[in-house]
Amino acid sequence: MLFKNTLLTIGLTITAATFANAQNWQQGPLNEEINSIVDERAPVLSPDGQILYFVRASHPENAGGKKDKGDIWQSERMANGSWTAPVLLKGRVNNEQRNEILGLSADGKTMFVNDAYRQDGRTGISVSQLEGGAWSAPRALELPYFKNASKEISGALSADGKVMFLSIESFNSRGAEDLYVLFRKGNGSYGDPKNLGSVINSAFQEVSPYLAPDNKTLYFASNGYGGAGSFDLFRSERLDDSFTAWSKPENLGPEVNTKGKETYFRIINEGKQGLYVSTQDSNGYGDLKVYTFPEPQEVVAQAEIQVEEATITTEISDSLKVSAVPEVKEVLGRRYLQLWVVDENSNELIAAEVEAVLEDSLAQIIIPHGHESVPLPQGKRLKEFRIKSEGYWGIEQAVNELVEEAASAYRFKLKPLEVGMNVRLDNILFQRGTAIMLEGGDAQLDKMYELLSENPNMVIEVAGHTDNRGSTDANRKLSLQRAESIKAYLVEKGIKKKRVEAKGYGSAKPVADNKREETRKLNRRVEFTILAQ
Repeated sequence: MLFKNTLLTIGLTITAATFANAQNWQQGPLNEEINSIVDERAPVLSPDGQILYFVRASHPENAGGKKDKGDIWQSERMANGSWTAPVLLKGRVNNEQRNEILGLSADGKTMFVNDAYRQDGRTGISVSQLEGGAWSAPRALELPYFKNASKEISGALSADGKVMFLSIESFNSRGAEDLYVLFRKGNGSYGDPKNLGSVINSAFQEVSPYLAPDNKTLYFASNGYGGAGSFDLFRSERLDDSFTAWSKPENLGPEVNTKGKETYFRIINEGKQGLYVSTQDSNGYGDLKVYTFPEPQEVVAQAEIQVEEATITTEISDSLKVSAVPEVKEVLGRRYLQLWVVDENSNELIAAEVEAVLEDSLAQIIIPHGHESVPLPQGKRLKEFRIKSEGYWGIEQAVNELVEEAASAYRFKLKPLEVGMNVRLDNILFQRGTAIMLEGGDAQLDKMYELLSENPNMVIEVAGHTDNRGSTDANRKLSLQRAESIKAYLVEKGIKKKRVEAKGYGSAKPVADNKREETRKLNRRVEFTILAQ
């Protein structure tokens, strides 16, 4: 059947979790077998999820006895999901020094540990191989330009082993321990450590970094951003492939962070749980704790689905009947996508409208409470999401994957419309070295026009920026001309000149370093900021 601008309001019996916010998890200890009266820390799960490695300090069975600062132990997952009583790691990794596991290779047969084997006491990284059920004597991993002025070291590997994160006090450290990234080369070695930059690293300590399986979300602990206790857990999202451009860190909130010390966050159980270390309620010693998302509850919700100029097959149209719940369940039998929309500043859930753009149709989803479970037809290509909410700057997120291959959950962060709000206009491009706009930016320009039209008292600054190539004067002039081109477009559409200030900053306000093209391109941008409203 052919539908055009048809709006269907249907009562859906859906499976959905209700959260006070995106971090509202249920807390519990990992296992009484794992947590003891001494200190547990640094959990690492094997790639198949069946073996848990962690560090236990001051245990009488450690190589150095009760004075031992840490040996690596392991526990195996049983069929019922619980864990066996831990045993010391078999092999030659543990000694009387402070031993700590950083991560495992993708096949689980290579273990990366801190280098506790040097006669001079310097820290570093070593690797051990699993041979015949036991781990070999670690050998030092040579890292170019590696330096650590701290006695502490922690870190983690990405799921594929291509990226390593370390917490060390090294070149360009802003405080004590900073977070650094190292990339694996073609020969299996790792390059020199690169500081993650001032967005992540504070003037104090950043420790226990961990990259989630999505290869984009970084979790770490810090005592430099304030919080509930001495160290709180934070997360940040990677902005590009350099791994040195990150979003502003977000505190994981009171459901995770306490007055104690929280460190070593890990994603486990296919993303359903978070594993981390806390000293809360354990006499100052670390315990391994698990946070589990609440069990989904069956609720009845109103969902509006709008299909514009879409040819829908009989099979799909039959499933959109609203006369009985059993018919609705046919819709729910398709691929569910969990959608969350939050305020970028407060991380609170907000009401929103989301358009899921499919290859031949448009599904409009009303999300009254900030979270919804949405069924979409498999076999269709999901092109992008368009998200808007009253009082917020809407966003578009490209997907371009089949529904069955797309991620199962999406979390959208919207900027509130307030003085100081800054938006980068990535879709507005210019001919090289000129202020002539290329095709493709009209949608974003019209979006700015709509914003100003709907808010008649709003005043904005449009700012042009360049990288550091070329002369300072030429860069400033070009950036101003580009900002004025955008202003001219808005004025021509009817916006008063006094409501749009055009500024050209040239290369004076970089958001990334200019040493490499992959980061230098981030500095070539046009953005706008709300000055008054």
